[in-house]
Amino acid sequence: MNNWLKLGFTKDDVRKPGSDRLIDALVAYGTPDQIARRLGEHLEAGADHVAIQVLRPSREDNPMAALTELSGALGLTR
Repeated sequence: MNNWLKLGFTKDDVRKPGSDRLIDALVAYGTPDQIARRLGEHLEAGADHVAIQVLRPSREDNPMAALTELSGALGLTR
């Protein structure tokens, strides 16, 4: 928690389940283009890498379709 406080978040921000402000700072969500823009903002702010994990409604859902769509928005090719 101390690192979040050092970064300007409050104790209320980091209490479960996390404030909207905290979630917005940590999670890129929306359309593939919106997610790509958000990841770009992290890189422009000084991140030297970002992690991408597709959240699925259930374990049975295959994340590959979402990752493939996102890779296009990020300009990645095979």
